[in-house]
Amino acid sequence: MEKRDALRYRIAPLEMTPTEFRKTGRQLVERIAEFLCTLPSRPVAPDEPPRVVREALGTGPLPEEGSEAKDLLEEAADLLFAHSTFNGHPRFWGVITSSAAPIGALGDLLAASVNPNMGGWFGGPMANEIEAQTVRWIAEMIGYPTDCGGLLVSGGNMGNFVGLLAADRGNIKEGFHYARTHRACFPYDEVR
Repeated sequence: MEKRDALRYRIAPLEMTPTEFRKTGRQLVERIAEFLCTLPSRPVAPDEPPRVVREALGTGPLPEEGSEAKDLLEEAADLLFAHSTFNGHPRFWGVITSSAAPIGALGDLLAASVNPNMGGWFGGPMANEIEAQTVRWIAEMIGYPTDCGGLLVSGGNMGNFVGLLAADRGNIKEGFHYARTHRACFPYDEVR
């Protein structure tokens, strides 16, 4: 790469040229697509103890030399495809984690590439507006006022935490018995 090109692109040990990124990305998308196609014929979970999974990963010290991105992604895909419980498997009936969706994987790739800061509007103007629009659409779907406000969180645990925090800050009294000393919220019918 010429010096002029090096200045145009941020060059760091983890950086890839646009050509490398395209080639490696296409290869990884092909691997993932093949994995998703073969998922129903795979076992739901590996029948192996933790020791075997740790041995597959390796327990050596931190490598002193880096590896090519292509090699790292191939190794990570091999390990994950061989030693994971697949909650997207048609015969997986455990916990409530949802199945992987190809559009979600591509959306994650897009979001990770832009990497907006959702801590404030100026850190990610469009991403913040997409979140606000999504909240309005969800409110509309369930017959709730579209000016209600809200935010998207990473999952049920964080949703519960945010709900409890909102209850604490809002000092909820109607319909709930709120035990401030225990930082717990109970449906009113359960404490009568």
